[in-house]
Amino acid sequence: MKNQFFIILILFLLKINATFSQGTGNGCVEVFDNYPLSSSNAPNWVVNNGTLSIVNTIPKVPPSKILCGFDGSNASWMSNSVNYKGDWIKLHSKCELCFDIRYDPGDNSQTTGNHIITIFNKGGLPIYDPLNSLTTRSVFQVPLINAVGNAWKRICIPIDLSSATGTLPSNSYGTWTTPIGPNSWNYLISNVDGISFSLDFAGGMFPSEKVYVDSICFESCPQPCCPVFRPTVKDTQKCTLQFNYLQQPPCEDSIQNIMVNVSNGVIGSGGITSSCTSLGFSPASYIGLSSVTLLNPCTGPGLGFLKLDLDAIDCTKPIIVTLKLTMKNGKVCEAIGDIKCPCPVTSCCPKLDYSISYCPPNNAVKHCKITITDVNPTTSICKIQMSYAPLPGPIIPSGLMLNGIASGTIWNSASIPAVGNLPPLTNLIMYGLTVNASYIGTTDIKITLCDGTMCTYKIKWKGISPILEPVIIDIGNPKIPIGSVLTAHTVNIIKERKLSKPIKSISIGYEDSTEIVKNNLEAFAMSGSLNPFGEQPSYLAPTNMSWQTKTSWHWDLVTDSTLEGKNLSLNIVMLSIKSSVNTLRYTFLDEEGEIMNTGVVKASSANGTVITAILDDKNSNKSIDNISLSPNPTNDQLEINYYLSEAGETKVYLLSNLGSRLKLIEKDQNAIGWHHTQLSTQDLTAGVYFIEVQSKEVSSYKKFVVIK
Repeated sequence: MKNQFFIILILFLLKINATFSQGTGNGCVEVFDNYPLSSSNAPNWVVNNGTLSIVNTIPKVPPSKILCGFDGSNASWMSNSVNYKGDWIKLHSKCELCFDIRYDPGDNSQTTGNHIITIFNKGGLPIYDPLNSLTTRSVFQVPLINAVGNAWKRICIPIDLSSATGTLPSNSYGTWTTPIGPNSWNYLISNVDGISFSLDFAGGMFPSEKVYVDSICFESCPQPCCPVFRPTVKDTQKCTLQFNYLQQPPCEDSIQNIMVNVSNGVIGSGGITSSCTSLGFSPASYIGLSSVTLLNPCTGPGLGFLKLDLDAIDCTKPIIVTLKLTMKNGKVCEAIGDIKCPCPVTSCCPKLDYSISYCPPNNAVKHCKITITDVNPTTSICKIQMSYAPLPGPIIPSGLMLNGIASGTIWNSASIPAVGNLPPLTNLIMYGLTVNASYIGTTDIKITLCDGTMCTYKIKWKGISPILEPVIIDIGNPKIPIGSVLTAHTVNIIKERKLSKPIKSISIGYEDSTEIVKNNLEAFAMSGSLNPFGEQPSYLAPTNMSWQTKTSWHWDLVTDSTLEGKNLSLNIVMLSIKSSVNTLRYTFLDEEGEIMNTGVVKASSANGTVITAILDDKNSNKSIDNISLSPNPTNDQLEINYYLSEAGETKVYLLSNLGSRLKLIEKDQNAIGWHHTQLSTQDLTAGVYFIEVQSKEVSSYKKFVVIK
């Protein structure tokens, strides 16, 4: 009794193994030695117009049990809808289904068969019916030279999707025929319900044919393996690392995704590029990131490359790039490369010239002028410090002039400027001196470049100025063109809420360049006041320095620059054509030179018009998550990348260093995601500019520097 139980258990386990082994992707599905002999049926197989049996009477080397199908009247076939059901592409892609087969013609004249095997999808029917219109089926047909006769033959059928041109899989044994039914080949091979063998090759008038089948196995399946993926091309000057890959038999599995991890670096302005012509990602999508996942990297069988543009965090150490490749079969492969990129060349100290200017009419006020030349274009000057011996030195606390523009900063010998850094490309500094030119001593000047380079200079005073440069000031008489008018306007600054940081400067200028030409616009005069609400203005008290260009007015604030409890009134005089209404843009800048807020107002030619400008440093656009500019500084082409979290019309503007719109770069309807445009800077003079990205009528800004 116990022995009988173990025999039944072993047979049960063998049956389970035979039924489910197809889930592994290869191996034998049915070897009929595992089944009991039977003259009337076979497990999981059904017959139409015929009989089935498991026999061992047909000679086979080595001897084994086999499946036998006996033809009845009319069309006959035997099918299995249990053991072979599933997605053959997912389970057995690139494999072959092989089996031993023998055809016995019986008493008819048909001696061979070439319609070997059929795969089918039942179309939702409970049983396989090849004549039903819902069924999809395809037959593997062999040429006559491979036709099966009254002898054992092993046939292998290919498993793959159709080619790009629609050609069905084939091999040396034969080819698949175009599916009959409502579905395509790619659908059928991915949704197989079962297999079928024909038992009738000579027609229903000869019901004596027999088909014998044995050892049905998935064979020649590609083994999981990694492609050759190596860092083979390094450009240390450009800091690019290229991985070349090679996929060839037996490693033909495609790459599902690539995880890129950059240690001691980030993806540079060149992004990630590939030899693939239809990338599943934008090369600029990952600029500034150190860890990314490339979905659909488009690296298939053959030879190709993946190239990364990199920026080092610590240029004294190498950048390590690790690629983790996940293959379609689930295998994870890894490739590692490194590159040592050069550090930026240490800046050389600039040349410094020191001179004195006397201001007419009585030469009672003197100015010191420091002219800085031979500045490295890639490294600006951040700070200047001075010390004197003996004290007191020759300096008086008057306002600084930087690059010919009033800085709004009271002289601070400890550091110019007292807070933050100097404007980029500063090359001219002027400040006031004592009237007494008899000072004898030394002045030590230390210039700190923004890359950390320290440069020191020493000037000796011997009681006379090194160079005398008289300055003649001639204001002249204003000339007003016929048809134009001078109008004065008061600009009241209304603060919406408490500011998060102080205001450094305010700029007001004409918005439209075509309006300037058309209406003879010109900035003529200016003043300003800062006072408690309700008090009369005391002009020029708050604005230590003010200046103007032909088309704009500018104020640099020195006290109460958060405007706490104060009202700021600015006065402008403009020259414009009579009866015109002009659009002015106002801009507020913080101590770092970044835009806090900007907007437009209308000024008519009516004298005394009051204009209101709203100050709100919360003017940030939540639909614009990020703006990336590269290279920065630039001397040729500026690459502009920005990310939209909301779809809509987007405008990209070029702004001056004081917020005036100079050019509309791009206007488009954009979807959610990253977007890219370019700006040629060849026609721009050296200096600071802004990029404005406007969406939903609200803007975000990013500063960049043009060098020459």
